[in-house]
Amino acid sequence: MREVTLGMIQLEPKLGDVPYNRTHSIELIRHAAAKGAQIIVLPETSLTGWDAMEYSREAWYEMAEDLDGESVTQFRILAKELGVYLVVGMALRTNQPPVMENAMVFIDDEGNLGEVYDKNYLFGPEKEYFTAHDRFPVYDTRYGKVGLLCCYDANFPETSRLLTLKGAELILHCASWRREDEDVWHLMLPVRAADNVVFFASANTFGQAKHRYTFGRSKVINPRGIVVAEAGMAAEEVLVSTIDLDQVSAWRKEMLYLDDLNPALFKQLDEEMKA
Repeated sequence: MREVTLGMIQLEPKLGDVPYNRTHSIELIRHAAAKGAQIIVLPETSLTGWDAMEYSREAWYEMAEDLDGESVTQFRILAKELGVYLVVGMALRTNQPPVMENAMVFIDDEGNLGEVYDKNYLFGPEKEYFTAHDRFPVYDTRYGKVGLLCCYDANFPETSRLLTLKGAELILHCASWRREDEDVWHLMLPVRAADNVVFFASANTFGQAKHRYTFGRSKVINPRGIVVAEAGMAAEEVLVSTIDLDQVSAWRKEMLYLDDLNPALFKQLDEEMKA
């Protein structure tokens, strides 16, 4: 068995209050670690909150941070202290202000930074704030191979499929998913797990921003698309769930979706998109 315990933090960020969100996130990370979590995930833009209608590009850029900023530095120290992997959704500055990356920062259990993942599919007004780079890194951990997706990325099946083909056994998904699309959340995420025969775990924000309500319901889904753990929608929550990554290879012997893929269809899809 290759068991790993996940801690999905369903955070209620205070809009624009980076010091509070950082301090509170650290408290929740410690709580998750105390409950046995070995890989801990904070949701999308957890340090600033998410409300594009409230922020100007310049204001959001000022709240965003660099990889050597105070937040990432504290999270790296914390990861090493607790011996946990951390994935932090945050607005990351670029060298082209006021454009940012809607990033997921990966920190290993020794406090080392992995390659940054930035959201590839930008939703609506996000295109005015963020840039994307079509990068899909897969991270080697002591438990298995892990891929990352951010919110709207999961709406597109090719993102999960690409991570799977690159070896991911577990996809960690951070989000600030709005209430209007809750039906899609419950429908789509289990499908992403099942059609790639991977574990899929999502950390969503909770709370009411001025122009946006996010509903929580963070969840952990097994490779058959069955939800094995789920948070509520009425409060912050630290969702802790233990999974066995050996189930991925076991279920792939029965669910032959990857063995039966036809690569020629990928080429045909590319040709149709260019037509």
